Amino acid sequence: MIQQRLHETDLSGFLLDGGSGEEWEHLNLPIIDETGDSICPEKFTIEELIQLRESDPYSFSGQYMQEPTMLDGGIFQASWFNKINKSALPNITNWQLYIDGAYTKNTANDPTGLLICAKHEGNLYILSAMSKYLEMPELLKYIPTYISSLNIDVNAVLIEPKASGLSMAQLLRNQTSYNIIELRGKIIRESKIERASRVSPYVEDGSKVFLVEGNWNDSFLQQLVSFPNGKHDEYVDLLSYAIDRELFTQNKVRIRNIYEPR
Repeated sequence: MIQQRLHETDLSGFLLDGGSGEEWEHLNLPIIDETGDSICPEKFTIEELIQLRESDPYSFSGQYMQEPTMLDGGIFQASWFNKINKSALPNITNWQLYIDGAYTKNTANDPTGLLICAKHEGNLYILSAMSKYLEMPELLKYIPTYISSLNIDVNAVLIEPKASGLSMAQLLRNQTSYNIIELRGKIIRESKIERASRVSPYVEDGSKVFLVEGNWNDSFLQQLVSFPNGKHDEYVDLLSYAIDRELFTQNKVRIRNIYEPR
C-alpha cells in the first residue's frame, strides 16, 4: 500500500497500530531527509519545500513529511490535546456555546465558528466545533438544530462583540430562550497572536483541555497548528475565549449580559 499521510487515524495509521491484526513493513520517506536536504531535488528543491511548509505547515507535515501530527508546530501542537470518547465524559450539565460570527455565504470570507464546551473540575471539555458559511437568518435556524443534534442543553451563548455579533446576539435573544452573553475583557482587545499565545500554556500542559472524539477533530486541530499561517482562524479565537473564560483563575474575562447597562 502506498499512501501519503492525512491524519493520525488514516489507513496507514490504522494498520501501523495493528488494527488489521497483521504485521506491516513500514517504508517511511519524508521529503526532507535527516540532513535537511530534499530527497528528490530534481522535483522539489529545498527552497520550494520550505515555501510549501510555510504556506500550510499541517498539510506539509502529513503529506510531505509523513508525520500527520506536527512535531514542532507553531503556537499550538496537536499532540497537546487529549481526546476522549463521549461515553467517558464526566456528568456535565453546564455546556456553553461560543460563537465567532461572520454571517455570510461568501466562501472567500471567514466562516462563522461555533464551539460547545464546558468546565468541569478545572478541565475544559470541548464537545464539538463547527464552521459554517451561513447568512444571518439561516444561522439563527441552524444554532438550535446544532445544539439539539448533540443531545445537550446550553446554559449560555457567548458571542464575540463585533458589530455583527451584537446583531446576532439581539436576534437570538428575541427569537430564542438562550442566555446571551457578550464577551468582554482584555482578551477581546488583544491581537489574535497575543490571545493565542496567552492561552496556549493551558493546552501545552496536556492535562486540562480535552476533545471529545468526533469527525470535527481533524479540521479543528489542522486550523490550530496552522495558525498563524493558515487561511482561517475562527477556532483559534473560540478556543482562546473559552480557555480565558473557563480556566483562568486570575484576570478572568469579565462578561455581562448584552442588555445589562454599561
